[in-house]
Amino acid sequence: MLRYQAASSHLDYWLVEHPLADDKYFMLKQQLEDTDSKLDLLINNDKCSSCNQIITEKHKKKERKRLEGLKGVIITTIIEYEIWRDRIQKVTDKLDDMTAKVEGIRFKLTKYDSVPDKIKEKEKELKTIREESENEDSMTQQWRSKIKKLSKKITSYKRRIKEVSEEQIYLEEVMKGFSKTGIPNVIISRALRFLEERSNIYLDMLTNGAIGIRLSGFTTTKKGAVRNKIDIEVVSASGIVAYEAYSGGERQRLNISMLLALRDVAQTNKGIDLNCLWLDEVLDLSLDSAGISDVTMLLQHKKKDIDSVFIISPKDELIRNLSGNFDNLLRVYKENGFSKIVGG
Repeated sequence: MLRYQAASSHLDYWLVEHPLADDKYFMLKQQLEDTDSKLDLLINNDKCSSCNQIITEKHKKKERKRLEGLKGVIITTIIEYEIWRDRIQKVTDKLDDMTAKVEGIRFKLTKYDSVPDKIKEKEKELKTIREESENEDSMTQQWRSKIKKLSKKITSYKRRIKEVSEEQIYLEEVMKGFSKTGIPNVIISRALRFLEERSNIYLDMLTNGAIGIRLSGFTTTKKGAVRNKIDIEVVSASGIVAYEAYSGGERQRLNISMLLALRDVAQTNKGIDLNCLWLDEVLDLSLDSAGISDVTMLLQHKKKDIDSVFIISPKDELIRNLSGNFDNLLRVYKENGFSKIVGG
């Protein structure tokens, strides 16, 4: 019963802390509305909402791409939150059901609180009956009948107490299994271990083993409570360094490694053969020539597992310099209000 009380108190504390995750969820919803508003305003505005410069059609197209990319990231994150909230709700419902059953057992046990005293009382009666039966031969048969009935009741009480106690122990163990440190912890830890392993494989190829990441799905507060929070640590020869402390190029390497690892997780989880990969402007953000070379080599390596890898870039100079690294080069341009695709 003490283990049940500890688990129940632990769950109550977590339920108080959980709205913090909802705050982030609603913040993402607000970001999605803000991004949609910016996309709507982009059509009629004379100035860019981001840089406040006079907006041209080219500038407007680029800003629209950026906002649509941001919207895609926000939608993906919202979906992940909704999946997680659904899983938490299922576990919480199961725990509520277990709590109701245990409370029912508790109520039943109260009926048997006085049983030990009753047993002692009946045992005294038995002793008295036996003593009296020795002196009263005429009443022997009557007392023997009473003794037999009382013995059966005592045996029934003892058996029922044992059954109820065993059922209580079982339910408390089930509740522990469905608590935050039970089955949910095992599921999350397995997924994060796979994501961490795949990310570090790609980071080794992009950084020659200079940096790696560590992922954890739970953190412990100062009061000892367990909180659901995915934590990312970047590890290098100098120790653990905050993600923000790295240069733009290094952060882009980290982002690309995580992106490819998440793709591996999705493919493994769903059992689907994903035969193509689309990467929009991954070579355009903060990477120097060495970084671009490392990323293209990694993507060439990924072609062993993926039939087609598409890289999208608006920079003509970058396209010209890397044209020899890809099997095909497709250019998209607008003519008379229509987009056309040509090889070359």
